[in-house]
Amino acid sequence: SIICVSVLVSRKSQLSLAMMRDDVAAQIMVDKCLVCHEVGRILLERKSRKGWEDCVVDMRVLARQKFHKDWFSGEEFRLIVDLLARTQGS
Repeated sequence: SIICVSVLVSRKSQLSLAMMRDDVAAQIMVDKCLVCHEVGRILLERKSRKGWEDCVVDMRVLARQKFHKDWFSGEEFRLIVDLLARTQGS
């Protein structure tokens, strides 16, 4: 199913959101990342692959502290970083 999110984002970000709709990694991102973040915050960011890896590592640490468990697996980490690098790369 497609999750509808209403935010004002740039045209490029709207295109990125459309590209993500049917992606398995996008569903993981919705389930894991949008628990704490608004979609616009993520879609307006542009980072290199290394930048996204560092960011997701930081979020993994914060989530572990907040939820007292591993928030996502190594495979989910890879899928999230791949998605962000593909759709939100600099």
